[in-house]
Amino acid sequence: MTTPHIVILGAGFAALTAVRELRRRAPQARITLIAPKAQFVYLPSLIWVPTGIRQGKDLILPLDTFIKDHAVEFVAASVTGLEDGGRTVVTDQRKVSNDALIIATGASTSSSSTPSTSTATTSTTRASRPGCTTGTRTASSTTPSTSARSAADPWSARATTSCFAWPWARSGSR
Repeated sequence: MTTPHIVILGAGFAALTAVRELRRRAPQARITLIAPKAQFVYLPSLIWVPTGIRQGKDLILPLDTFIKDHAVEFVAASVTGLEDGGRTVVTDQRKVSNDALIIATGASTSSSSTPSTSTATTSTTRASRPGCTTGTRTASSTTPSTSARSAADPWSARATTSCFAWPWARSGSR
C-alpha cells in the first residue's frame, strides 16, 4: 500500500487535534496542513483583551515547533476551492492533491440577522466522502476588503466537522 497523503485545512483546535491523532494512528501518513499562517490563535482568551488583562499578541502561538515535531508539511495559503471531488485543494499559491481531506476551518457565524452589520462571505465546498456531509460552509467576516460570494448559505453558523474516514488508520479502537 502506498503512503496516504492527508490534507488538513485550518490551524485551530480541530486541525491540530487531527494532526496529533493522525500521527498516532497512521504514523506513516504524509500530512499537509494548509492555513494562511503557521500560527494558532487562542480565541478563548479573546474575552480578556478588552479588559487589558491580555493583548492580541498574547493569543497568537507560532506552530513551527508543532509542525516540525509532528512531521507535517505546512502550506501558507488561503483555500479558494476544491476540484476532483475534494481530491485537489486549490489555494491562492498552488494546487495540492490528496488521498483524504479534513476540513477543520472552524465555525462561522452569520451576521445577516444583525442590522447594520456588513458581512463578507467566502465559500468553501466540503469534499464528498462516505460518512461526511456534502455542502458548502460560509466563513463570515466584517472585513470590508473580503469579496462577497454567497449571501444565502445553508451552512452559515454551523461548525465544520472533521471526517475521519481513512481505511488505512482503522484499528478497532477509538
